[in-house]
Amino acid sequence: MMHEESGRPVSAIIGCDTVVTCSEEVLEKARDRTHAVDLLRSISGKTVKIYSGVHICYRDRENVLRTKEFFDVVDVHMKAYGDDMINGYLDLGNGMDHAAALAIQDGGIVLVQSIKGDFFSAMGFPMSRFYDELSRLLPELN
Repeated sequence: MMHEESGRPVSAIIGCDTVVTCSEEVLEKARDRTHAVDLLRSISGKTVKIYSGVHICYRDRENVLRTKEFFDVVDVHMKAYGDDMINGYLDLGNGMDHAAALAIQDGGIVLVQSIKGDFFSAMGFPMSRFYDELSRLLPELN
């Protein structure tokens, strides 16, 4: 992307990561299949919160390094499912490298009853909020 006034390229470094909580407890990534089963059992029929945190690093018009951070949170109500559903989901190779073993963007969507909030935040990147934040930053970008 080129800056409209200067004609120079605009660049930024963007990072994002997610955290899943249930009943105020942070749910980590599964260590192995047994742990994945335990994590998925623990959220069956419950509401989890998915926090997506974004960090943007950029240079302003004076070439000063700046940062902007924000996060979005989404409530995801999980279906009440049993071990057959969990094992089928894991057998497809889903969830092992995701918080709470929950990969909604992959097969994990079948475990979800409803999503309250930005769908893309539930997928791991708050695209709508990112667009809004980036739009506010554009006048500052070098």
